Amino acid sequence: MLSNEPSHSRFKKRNNQNKKRSHFHHNRIHDHPKWDEYFSKARTNISSNAERSQSSKNLTDQEIQQRQLIQQYIFSKLGAYVNKSRLWQLTHSSHIKRRLLDESAHIADIYSLTKDFVYESINQLFTHVDNYVLKLHRLIQNRSDGSVESNVLFQKTRESNNHWGLLQLQRAKQIFPNINNEEFTDDELLQKYYNHIIETLTPKPDTASSNCIAQLREQPFDLNHAYEQAENKGREVLGLMLENYRKRSIPNLGLIQEMIDLGFEHMKRAPTKEDFEDATNFITKISLLHKTKQTYESGLHNVADEFMISRFGKVFGANALPTTAHLNKQFIYLIHLFLKSISQLIMMIHIERDDNEEIISIINTVIGKLFATKENSSLIKLNNDDLFSPKLNIDQWTWLFEKWRDALRTFPMMLTKVGAFGRLLRTTLGVGIACLFSFAETIVNNNQKLDSVFVNEELFRALQMGFYFGIAYAIVDCVQDEIQNSNNISSQHFAVLNIEQNENGRLLTLVEILDKWILIMENLLSGGEFNRQEIPKTPLTPLLLETFDSLIALTKSIGVTRAAFNDLALLLRSQRMDKKTTENFYDDEELYLGAMLKSHFSYTCIIYMANIQSTPEESERLWMIPFVAQLTDDCRDFYEDFQSNSVTSFTHYASFIGRQQSSHKNLLNPFYVFLYSCCDMYLLSGCDMQTGAFVGRRIARTLRSIEINLGASALREFLYLFCGNNLPLHDYFWIYVRSRFSNVTDPEKSLIRVINKASIKYARTNRKLETYICDHLKQVEDALHIHAFNKNKKSLSVIDRDEQLLISAMNYSVTAGGKRLRPLLMMMVSDLYNLELKNVLPLACGMEYLHTSSLILDDLPAQDNSDLRRGRPTLHKAVIDDDIPENLCEGRAQLAAVDLIAISMSVINHDLVKNGFSPECVNQVVTEISLSMHDLCIGQMMDLRAAHMGMERKNELLDELDHIAWFKTGKAIEIVLITPAILAMSSSSSSSSVNVQSINLNNIRELGRLMGILFQMRDDLLDVEGENIGKPAALDVKNNTVTYVSVLGAEGTRQRLKEFRQQTLKLVNECWPSGAGTIKDVVNYIVDRKN
Repeated sequence: MLSNEPSHSRFKKRNNQNKKRSHFHHNRIHDHPKWDEYFSKARTNISSNAERSQSSKNLTDQEIQQRQLIQQYIFSKLGAYVNKSRLWQLTHSSHIKRRLLDESAHIADIYSLTKDFVYESINQLFTHVDNYVLKLHRLIQNRSDGSVESNVLFQKTRESNNHWGLLQLQRAKQIFPNINNEEFTDDELLQKYYNHIIETLTPKPDTASSNCIAQLREQPFDLNHAYEQAENKGREVLGLMLENYRKRSIPNLGLIQEMIDLGFEHMKRAPTKEDFEDATNFITKISLLHKTKQTYESGLHNVADEFMISRFGKVFGANALPTTAHLNKQFIYLIHLFLKSISQLIMMIHIERDDNEEIISIINTVIGKLFATKENSSLIKLNNDDLFSPKLNIDQWTWLFEKWRDALRTFPMMLTKVGAFGRLLRTTLGVGIACLFSFAETIVNNNQKLDSVFVNEELFRALQMGFYFGIAYAIVDCVQDEIQNSNNISSQHFAVLNIEQNENGRLLTLVEILDKWILIMENLLSGGEFNRQEIPKTPLTPLLLETFDSLIALTKSIGVTRAAFNDLALLLRSQRMDKKTTENFYDDEELYLGAMLKSHFSYTCIIYMANIQSTPEESERLWMIPFVAQLTDDCRDFYEDFQSNSVTSFTHYASFIGRQQSSHKNLLNPFYVFLYSCCDMYLLSGCDMQTGAFVGRRIARTLRSIEINLGASALREFLYLFCGNNLPLHDYFWIYVRSRFSNVTDPEKSLIRVINKASIKYARTNRKLETYICDHLKQVEDALHIHAFNKNKKSLSVIDRDEQLLISAMNYSVTAGGKRLRPLLMMMVSDLYNLELKNVLPLACGMEYLHTSSLILDDLPAQDNSDLRRGRPTLHKAVIDDDIPENLCEGRAQLAAVDLIAISMSVINHDLVKNGFSPECVNQVVTEISLSMHDLCIGQMMDLRAAHMGMERKNELLDELDHIAWFKTGKAIEIVLITPAILAMSSSSSSSSVNVQSINLNNIRELGRLMGILFQMRDDLLDVEGENIGKPAALDVKNNTVTYVSVLGAEGTRQRLKEFRQQTLKLVNECWPSGAGTIKDVVNYIVDRKN
């Protein structure tokens, strides 16, 4: 048992090691050239200087390694100079090179090299320093730019004008050697390649059984018994911890100070933009390289420690296994190679095709050479230091990027907004890095090099497992987090699941729906069978089924299916059982047990998927250490959890603390529990420095994240709530630790924060059409319902009755279903211009009323004479609830069509102004609508005349058909594209990120014209080929109507559809270069639809 107040000799303040140094920043010499001017000159001189400095002979591999050793020695020496004062650097800069050259003989003796070779290597470094700094600046700028992650993950991976796209095109031509360049554009060839990669590399399910997991079990997994055992084990571990913590009065401040000081020592910040601007002499440039080298190396060590300590239960220090130190170095080396490949890939995506040589130079110089891991005789390297490089694994990286992108496009916006994609990306890479540890174990235990082909294949399999586990984790975890805040969740997200009633005939609540489906998933993972046809059809359904099948296939390939699926089932059960409400009181065990079980099984799942071997002692530690990680998350997310009504130990304590004085019930302070756990980890390691730095970083990062996300006032309130009765601890965190927040680095959290922000931005305009419909269709349908105008006025009952006859007729047509493409298109364009959808919803409804009015008129005997619309009788053929005789139906239909126009104008004029748009802006919108309706009537007149009188210009039938389609259909599409653009151009509610000058209304009008022609051509094909199209088949033939099919034939119409699709998609890119994937889906839907 750990003592309440441990004492040891390591409690020392390190403040004397952190004294500020005076760099005389404001006294530096002012006659140095400016950054841009200096390096513009440097760019022109680099190549010639490099040629002069290099030896005439080509270096051998051995000589390259020797030169790297010399560089490392020089950097170690220069590191001492870097820490000198600014004044010293300015006065001694010119002597540095001479001093190093004087040491050539000494360096030659150290590494058994010739003095001339050392001399030349030193000269080369000094000659190339400008080039190194330029490349370093570019690399760091690309990696730190907030827009990089958005572009890299979602947009630029699909562009053919960068080096990555060039490699993919070359690969595509290898796979499809007989492709005719004239038949496919580069983008089309890339799409064909993407489809081929997804089809080829996605794991193939075993279709022999509806549930493949059942085939792998002799008998179903007894989940109830296994969960009972896990719960008992969790209670045992938790009980000992809580009993120990209750004996302590306050956390040991001295121990906390020591850990946090160690954490700060192991966190290094990368150079900033200002650092580069200040680099005007050799020493300051070398300091940038030195600083970045330190940052990179400390980052590598921190990542390795995070995984080994937190994820795998490893111990450092006196209690470590004999192989732990060697394993740590091997793991760091493999992480370095993996990060190098990721950096290469990112640079390839950013660099234009012509700059491909520069990519290799940047990566090799900045990452491959300057930041290579230190030579170690016990380190077993891979061939050519290559691990999952983009060039050799282009298909595999393409699969990952396409699947990430597809998942983001598939996720409902609700999940994306709460970080689903960040969870997916983190889990994918996390399982991949865990696999690297498995490689390190194999290398160290067997003392032999692994085959590169084997390593790449196994790593890709692990990344695939990480992707599919990430899909399941992201969906379940995000929904679980948000379900407590169900009042703020639109019911449309769960409507498709709300298909059953309980025994009382009541529709299930959202919590009950989620429980129902998690229970089904538990049963599947335990070996139960299921009928795929009974699963509700949602945008997520295909992805979830693929996830289930692929996890079976991938885990089966390494023989861990039973173990992995057992713990996946236990993880789901832990999540399902850990339900709490804000109204109830929970004791400490009830608060912490669910967190312990969930965190334990989430970690063990990854260990199985990465095929990591754990000792019994390490397995025991995987109860406590993941629990600390969960406490970290609950502490960091305190305010978000409080706002979303999530019950955690922190939110429950904060809500109960005010009542605790008058209650006999007591709770442990969860922040103290977090600190106690961190202290125990450090003490159990024998006060190992790596472990101390690990927990110290965790504490500092957690507190800093509260201030970063919500501001200093939130951190002050947090410390008051959880440290208010412990003034020394409160002041230490608020004054000392907070003063050093600028030195706190958290690369993973920072990256995920940027990724989540970028994913929301991308998903807003690039979701799949079916996902967008699921997100917004119910919102549109609810808003479209028409209510009585005279409900608040005194009126005669006969007027109310007749008004209701018209309202029921309008609602019959308006709420008949249909594709709702027009209001949804309007919302898509509004998203592109960052307009609030709730503010433009009246415009969307008004446009749909106008469209419905035109359909009612279009179906009348004097027009198309159609008896069916959207699969049911048209309005002029419909008697609604026996409210009128049949002979009045046609007249009511005509009146309802006119009334819809009146209601549309009222809604658009009144509600848009009410929602903040200026009257002048609304007038412009109404004018645009009026002109569009006029053109639409002209188009319908042209169509009517052509149908009954034939076309006058027989030799120009195609042009006239295009003109009719443009006016009859294209104008209706054009208006829903144009009006949001007008609102964006005229409204202050549009985000400042929208460049009003870039809005080209003429291009948008042309897009509407092309989409109208596409729509009409597809309609004409469906009239002769379609089934279940919602209206009588061959109606055009019956009415002797001139159509595209009658003029071009079916095959000619199909070919023209293909050509117009290409033009239309190209124009979408021109209208919205930042990405409009959802609108592209609409274009493809128009062409490919079956009804």
